[in-house]
Amino acid sequence: MKLLRRPTLIESLTIVGVVVVLCGLLLSDSATMTRWNLETRARNFKPTFNAELTDESIIATDSNVAGTWTCQHHFNRSSFTFLPRNDGQLDVNFSTSGCLGGCELARIASIDAGVIQLNSAVAEYLPRTYDRLYVIRIDGTEYLLPAEMLSDFERELNSGSDSWNWYVFRRIDDVNEQ
Repeated sequence: MKLLRRPTLIESLTIVGVVVVLCGLLLSDSATMTRWNLETRARNFKPTFNAELTDESIIATDSNVAGTWTCQHHFNRSSFTFLPRNDGQLDVNFSTSGCLGGCELARIASIDAGVIQLNSAVAEYLPRTYDRLYVIRIDGTEYLLPAEMLSDFERELNSGSDSWNWYVFRRIDDVNEQ
C-alpha cells in the first residue's frame, strides 16, 4: 500500500487557483447582485408615513400620465412608462440603473385626483423606495413626485431654489428640451 504524499508548492497553488476560479463562477456578478438588492428593497418596503402635499394646488388632477417619465442624476437613472388599460388602470414599466447594474419591474397603477398608487413598491438605484407618486404642475409643466420625497421636495420648493428638480420625474419630451 502506497502512502499519500504531501503536494508540492506548484500543486498546492494549482488547487487554490482552481478553487478560486470555481468560486468566481458560482458567485453572482455585480449586475445580478444589484438587481436582487433592488427587488428585495421593493418587496420589503413599508411606508413610513402618510404624507400629504401642503400646497394641494400644485396637484395636477386632470393630467394624462400615459407615456414615459424619467429622473436622471450623475450615475443613475430611473424611468416610468405608463400605458392605459381597458379597466381604467395603468400598466407600469419601471426601470432603474446605475454604474453597477439595474433592473426593470412591472407594476399596475391606479390614479385618483392626481395621486398614482402602485400595486407594489419600486426601488430606485439610489436610495428611494416608494409605492405612491403625486402628479404635480409647476409653472405649467407636469412632474411626478414620489411620496417618500415629499418633505424634501417641499423644503426645496419653498426655499426658492431649483433644487426641487432633484426629486421629480419629467416627461421624456421635457427632458430632451432642457
